[in-house]
This record gives sequence, structure tokens and C-alpha cells, in this order.
Amino acid sequence: MLLYYRLESGEALQAAHPESFEIPERQAREAVPVGGLVKLIFNFDQDGVERMWVRVAHRQANGYGHGAYLGTLDSEPLCGLLQLGGAVSFRPEHITEIYVSLTEIGAK
Repeated sequence: MLLYYRLESGEALQAAHPESFEIPERQAREAVPVGGLVKLIFNFDQDGVERMWVRVAHRQANGYGHGAYLGTLDSEPLCGLLQLGGAVSFRPEHITEIYVSLTEIGAK
């Protein structure tokens, strides 16, 4: 049995459901710092879909000004295909939420 998942595009979901599905602005999704928390949607096909938090461990820019992220899973998945702390590679279009702490809100 092949064990895999795919990440859903938050941009595509927002385009399909603009009245009910909001995501952060592109600029914010491209500027998540190392250590930041983002929510991604994991699709496990027959095993379902899970929205989980991922902590950014590394950012890699490409020639177009936006790059890829490497993170670690910060949620306990229900599906056995991934584990807490597992590596996840993603791009800004996959980000559906960015966690902002109350301390960060107060600093603005």
C-alpha cells in the first residue's frame, strides 16, 4: 500500500468559495518567519482530510520572490500516515491560516 498525502491549495479553495473560505493575504503567506505556525490542509484520499498546524523550520526563496517552506507537523494527526514532528514541505499557496499570538497582536 502506497502511503502518501497531498496538500490542498488554500488559494484554489478560496477561489472556489470566495464568500466562505478566507486565507491570509499572499504577502503574509510569503513572509512567515522560521518558528511561525501555519495551518495546512492534508488530503489522505480514502482516509479523509485533516487541517493541521505546521511549524516553519526553514524557508528557501526561489527566483520569483516566493519560495518553499520546510516545516514540522505541530498537530497530532488522526491518520497514521504522518506523525507529530514529521517533516512537511509546502508553498505559500498551501497556507490557510497563520497563527498570531496575543503578544504579537499587542506589539502591533
